[in-house]
Amino acid sequence: MIKGLLAFFVAISAAVIPTQSAYAIEDPTTISIAEVTAYSGAISSGDLLMVVEYDLVYGSIPDETISEAFLGRFKIGQEILGSLVSVEYASVEPYAYNNKGYGKGIFSLYWTSEEKDADSIEFGNTNNEIYQIVLQGKVGVFPGTAPSITTTTIVWQDTANTQSLLFAQVKALAETLQNDAGWTNNTPLISTDGSTTQLTAKGEDYFTNAIPSLGSMIPGIYTTGVQLVNIPPDFHDRSFEDEVDQFWDSDGAWVDERFENLAETFRMPKAVITTMLSLAIMGGVVWGCARLMDNSDRGWEFGLLTIAVTLPLLTAVNWVPMGVTMSVALFALLGIGWTFFLRRAGS
Repeated sequence: MIKGLLAFFVAISAAVIPTQSAYAIEDPTTISIAEVTAYSGAISSGDLLMVVEYDLVYGSIPDETISEAFLGRFKIGQEILGSLVSVEYASVEPYAYNNKGYGKGIFSLYWTSEEKDADSIEFGNTNNEIYQIVLQGKVGVFPGTAPSITTTTIVWQDTANTQSLLFAQVKALAETLQNDAGWTNNTPLISTDGSTTQLTAKGEDYFTNAIPSLGSMIPGIYTTGVQLVNIPPDFHDRSFEDEVDQFWDSDGAWVDERFENLAETFRMPKAVITTMLSLAIMGGVVWGCARLMDNSDRGWEFGLLTIAVTLPLLTAVNWVPMGVTMSVALFALLGIGWTFFLRRAGS
C-alpha cells in the first residue's frame, strides 16, 4: 500500500514539476584568440574599446549558438600569497551570425571614460597589471570543465589616429572573413567602389552587432553613416531671476521697503504679501471686465482671460514668485488640453 502511494506521488511530481532542458555541447576542436586590439577615443575622449579576434573550431556545429555557450571576458589578475586571483570587470556574449558564431569571428568590449576610470583600467597598461582577455565556455553548459583560452597580449593603438586605424582594422577583418571558407554563405561583407570602401548589408549586420555603436565610431564605412553630433551643453543661469529681484532697487525702492516693513510686522515672507496683493489686483481686473459687460457670462470669461496678461506683468515686477506663475501656467495648459480634447471626447 505504502509503495503504491509513493509510486503515485512520484508520478504526479514528475508530471507537475517542469523539467529543465540539459545542454550536451562538446568541447571545440580548437579554441584560440588571434589578436586583441585596444583603442581610446572611439566615441568620446578617454573611452576604451577592445576588439577581440577569435577562432572557435567545431568539426560539427553544435545546436547551441556561441552566445548560448560562450562568454568573452576581461579580467585583471592579482598575485595574492603566491596565487593568481582574477577579478572580472566586463563580459559579453559573442554575436551568433555565421555558423551560429563558430569559426572565425570577433567580439568587443567597451568602456566609457567614467567606466574605465571606475574600473581603474589604464590605456596602455602603464601600471603593468595583468590584463586578461578570456574566451570561456559558460558554466553548466558543458558536461565537464568548460573550455577556455586566455591572452594577456593587447595591441594598444595610437590614440591620435583612432578612427583611421579602426577603419583599417574593420576593413581588413571584413576582407579576411569574406575570403574564409567558413563564411561562404554570408558574403560579401565589404565592397570597394573606386576610392570608397563600405560594408555591405551583411557586413553592417555583423559588425554592428559585434562592435556596438560602430556606426558612431567610423560612420564612413557604412552606406548610411551614423554620426554623433557634438552639441555643446546649454548652461542655464539665474540672471533673469536676479534681474527681476532687482526691479525695485532704483526709483521704486520705497515701494519695496513698504512691503518689507509689512513682512516684518506680520512676520511672514514678503512674497506672501505681494502675492496676496497681486491676486487682489487680478481679481479686480476680472471683476471690472465683467461689470463693463453687464456681468454676462462672456464678460466673466473675458475677465478670466486677462489673467494671462496681468499675471506675467506682476511676475515681471517681482510681486508674484516665478514658481507660482509656472504652476498657474501648468494648470492653465491642462485646462486648455481638457477643453479641446477630453471635453469633446466625453460629449
